[in-house]
Amino acid sequence: MNSFKMLRKLNHSAILKMHRRNIYTEITKVDQYLQKVNSDNLVVAQFGASWCAPCKKLKPIIKKLGEEKENIEFLYIDIDELPELGENEDINELPTVLFRKKGKYLDKIIGMNEQELMKSIEKHQSD
Repeated sequence: MNSFKMLRKLNHSAILKMHRRNIYTEITKVDQYLQKVNSDNLVVAQFGASWCAPCKKLKPIIKKLGEEKENIEFLYIDIDELPELGENEDINELPTVLFRKKGKYLDKIIGMNEQELMKSIEKHQSD
């Protein structure tokens, strides 16, 4: 392959990556959370805390999924920063991952279970 074709192919690949809808957001305000969970996209929201060891293990997994999965919004909410959100969403154990779409509750995973997380994402992505 000549260098021009290779450069064109590389540019095409870079453009495709730029247009993917990869979303990972650390939520800092309740209004920001409400806007996200009421959107048309599937929302996968991890509730955690800086002192929670399993939360620290799950957070980079959620972040990586935000880079890989298209048209899904991945959120991280620190309950020490937004305790009212933890109360409103009935978060009693950490980490907890909620699945929501168009404001509706779909599913909840409690604890660090990557396999269950992946199954739920696949299940609700097609809803």
